Amino acid sequence: MPVWTPSPNFLPGKTRVGTTITDTHQFTGSIHVSGAMSGSTGISPLGDGANSVQVGDGTISATGASSIAIGNAASATSTDSIAIGEGAQSTADGTVAIGDNAQAKAGANNIAIGDSALADHASGYAVALGWSADAGGVSSIAIGSDANASAAEAIAIGSETTTSTAAASIAIGSYADATGADAISIGKFSYATAADAIAIGGPATASATDAIAIGDSAAASQTDTIAIGRSSVVNQPNAIGIGLAVSAQNANTIVMGYGATATTANSIALGSGSSNATANTMTIGSSDQSMDLNVTGSVTLSGTLVGFGSETIGGVNSAISVNTLVSFVDDSARTSGQTNFTLAAGRPGQMKIITMTATTGSGAGGNPQLANTNLTGNINSGILWNGVGDTVTLLFNGAKWVVCGKGGLITIG
Repeated sequence: MPVWTPSPNFLPGKTRVGTTITDTHQFTGSIHVSGAMSGSTGISPLGDGANSVQVGDGTISATGASSIAIGNAASATSTDSIAIGEGAQSTADGTVAIGDNAQAKAGANNIAIGDSALADHASGYAVALGWSADAGGVSSIAIGSDANASAAEAIAIGSETTTSTAAASIAIGSYADATGADAISIGKFSYATAADAIAIGGPATASATDAIAIGDSAAASQTDTIAIGRSSVVNQPNAIGIGLAVSAQNANTIVMGYGATATTANSIALGSGSSNATANTMTIGSSDQSMDLNVTGSVTLSGTLVGFGSETIGGVNSAISVNTLVSFVDDSARTSGQTNFTLAAGRPGQMKIITMTATTGSGAGGNPQLANTNLTGNINSGILWNGVGDTVTLLFNGAKWVVCGKGGLITIG
């Protein structure tokens, strides 16, 4: 390119009117232009709008007041709009489009930055940053290659079709998907697909209202469920699962610990390998584990702790409780007839101690007796208490009660 030696009619720092320059030149210094630069190639410092600027080849247009259009076919057509890049379009007040074919249109103050980025909600304030990012909701934000935030106040951050398509939803991470209102999805391939659902981790899935799934492959698929831990699965309402590969498979269950499982309603399983298949009960630890329970302070129970505590019973044909460890037999109120006690089936391994504390003595109808209904087959008539202090210790073997020991004058027949 030849170096231009300015003529007296066109000097740097000077203004000349009506001077025509027909060559391409390179120079240093300032050039002051009064009016349009007619016949120039690719430069029109003054656009069509008041105080506007346009620079570029092709059908460039800066028609909005104080607008700026830079680039081939760039268009800034509204007040304070900015379009920079080939084919960039900024068509509403205060909009900004930067990047080849970026479009900020429809509503005021939309911002699109990146090749083919689009921010186009009619109520404005949408922000799209990244290649083909799409912010289509009012006050929505889409950041990342092909990110999509199409609902009001939605946020999508991450590359490759990250979508946040429900009002106020948040999706962060490649391929993350938040399609429920107020849902949150964080992590690659995470999915929060119902209202207020939360999925954190890849690929965590929370697919029901208010469900929470946290951890690699965690899944919470029913209302108000919580699954925390890798591969944890909670698929029944109001259930909670915490730990690696836990499974809460019925309503209102709670499982905690590696591989713990609860399969019946209102059951609780705590500890590695713990499994509970009985409704309204709690298991701690697996069948092949021993466990010490250390308590500092007091423990208050509402209800009955099976296998502990004591009771005092009396009267004709009374039922002995299986929910206490010890039963005291008080036969002093009987005036005639024989007291025939019954004892229901217990739980495998359960112990039961029954002892006589008071009696009317012989001659008043016979001493108290426990029927043989749930006793082992070698006990024909039952167990008979003959005096105060007579005691029998029983163990439930899973089918029947077995006599482990006796004291006093007790008769087993």
